[in-house]
Amino acid sequence: EMPSAAEFPWFILLGVMGGLLGALFVRWNVTLSAGRLPGAPFRSRVHVVAEVACIAAITAITSYPSHFTRGLSPLTIHALFHTCDDARTARPEMMGLCNGTEPEMGASLMASLVLAAGLRFLQMTITFGTGVPCGLFV
Repeated sequence: EMPSAAEFPWFILLGVMGGLLGALFVRWNVTLSAGRLPGAPFRSRVHVVAEVACIAAITAITSYPSHFTRGLSPLTIHALFHTCDDARTARPEMMGLCNGTEPEMGASLMASLVLAAGLRFLQMTITFGTGVPCGLFV
């Protein structure tokens, strides 16, 4: 079904925000990766294994408090894009996104989702370019 004309500004805003966040991600990641190059002061003081261990510990500690960041990303993404009114028995754990068959729309839920997205953004920015080939997605 085609989106209505009222939805187009939201799609445009979503595209602009995605582009700006993508540019910010690249800018921060390039800056952080330059400090990890061989011969850089950071690399001469911190071994790759120590860096990866610290990043893993910090990621685990910061991800645990929120149930949106605690589990694997595919499970959270699946819940975010699944409808609440689906009566199939294969419906995933909805992580508090549904109130019965209706979507939950509270301010605390929205704040939790924004904080989880911001946390994942920072974690991915820092972990890309580390000694682990796939960054945060290990």
